[in-house]
Amino acid sequence: MFGRNVHRIQETLGSGTKTELNKEVDEKLQLAELTKNNAEALIHGFDVLITPNPNTRVKDYIRQKANEDLPNRLTTIESLGRTLKYVGQQYSIFNKQTYSFITEDTKAGLIEKVGDVELKIGNMEKAFHKSIQNVVLNPLHVFIDNDAKLLHGRKQSLEKARVDMDIAIDKAKATPKPDRKVKENQTRQLYDKVVSECAELSGQMLEKEPNAQSERLEAFLELQRDYYQECASVLDKAIKDLK
Repeated sequence: MFGRNVHRIQETLGSGTKTELNKEVDEKLQLAELTKNNAEALIHGFDVLITPNPNTRVKDYIRQKANEDLPNRLTTIESLGRTLKYVGQQYSIFNKQTYSFITEDTKAGLIEKVGDVELKIGNMEKAFHKSIQNVVLNPLHVFIDNDAKLLHGRKQSLEKARVDMDIAIDKAKATPKPDRKVKENQTRQLYDKVVSECAELSGQMLEKEPNAQSERLEAFLELQRDYYQECASVLDKAIKDLK
């Protein structure tokens, strides 16, 4: 570790060898990194859609890491529905106990019915969010926790192998001894092996993940279309029933 840190300082100062990565492999790794960053951005965007409150998102993240179940929270629409139900019920109670200028079958009943509609839409919204979780977010998390994490580990190994090889190259240049040349060859073989592994992993990632992200977004649009159509259908029916 100390020797690697010293060599990195020497690289910065221009006195140490720094082997450049093969251009084709480097481009693959950059594209793979971009793919991972895009996946993380998508996760954040959909998390914000499902849970707008940042403090709540942090709490949910901690619960998920601790393998705890998330609480069944009311959506804002469900909360409105409950409020409307309460207001309608209060009008009904007041009407029965005192005056009759607001009848249960008219204004009070209408408010409660609107509350029922909002509660129904709230439940539909929860189902929509759950579908997003299953269709979009879960596969993205699997990608981040598996393919992206594996490649990240190999890239770290690649950097260590590269520095070890460059240290061996510099030592062989400074003192051309047979054992140092052997060490240089050994480190070069390890470096080449890790380069090949990184190229293979990044190639596999690029073959499937960008297309998979596009497919998930198409699936999201279909979910969103169906959700809004269902909401419109419920609201159209409710408006007709209330007239």
